Amino acid sequence: MRFKTFLTAVAALASLMIFAATSTAADKYTADPSHSSIGFAVRHMVVSKVKGYFNEYTATILYDDKDITKSSTEVTIKTASVDTRDAKRDEHLRTPDFFDAAKYPEITFKSKRIEKSGEGFVAVGDLTCAG
Repeated sequence: MRFKTFLTAVAALASLMIFAATSTAADKYTADPSHSSIGFAVRHMVVSKVKGYFNEYTATILYDDKDITKSSTEVTIKTASVDTRDAKRDEHLRTPDFFDAAKYPEITFKSKRIEKSGEGFVAVGDLTCAG
């Protein structure tokens, strides 16, 4: 697995998460873990794809339907919660070879701006992983 490809997948999926209608305020939405997920797929040995998920995360969207430029999103993922359904691989992903979960326990994404794109939206921001 290539780390850069993995980070790109995490960033893309974090910004495309499905949010359930569990609003805590008129314009604040939080991810409902029973109706959303953060996952990834990474090419392995050019032949197959490794799929995985992060089981522990929080995510919020502040949405202003009148002025999208006032909207934002924040996602925090617990790196130790990586789950590829292969315990040995998951342990390796938690080591300094990849996430170094002991030293960097979280991956974060904080939007700088939200843009309309076709019928959807794109979140542009900062992804922080392993420092």
